[in-house]
Amino acid sequence: MLVVSNTGPALVAGDSFKLFSKPGTGTFGMVTLPALGAGLAWTNKLAVNGSFAVVQAVNLTPTNITHASQRRQSDIELACGSHRLAVAGAD
Repeated sequence: MLVVSNTGPALVAGDSFKLFSKPGTGTFGMVTLPALGAGLAWTNKLAVNGSFAVVQAVNLTPTNITHASQRRQSDIELACGSHRLAVAGAD
């Protein structure tokens, strides 16, 4: 079991913690990492370089998906903030 605690300031994307000097080949039965702020996630790189790192989480649930009625029925437009993606389908 590996339990990690944060005793310093809030963690941000890019923070990395090297636990081992070389990649590990074994595994821990359970790994407990500190909670992170919104939009952040942990990446486990123990097998790559012996570290854990904080990364920016990817939003897999797009918002503002709309159907553009003036286009073909299979066309859609995806919008997130100022980013827009138009997808044209075949009828």
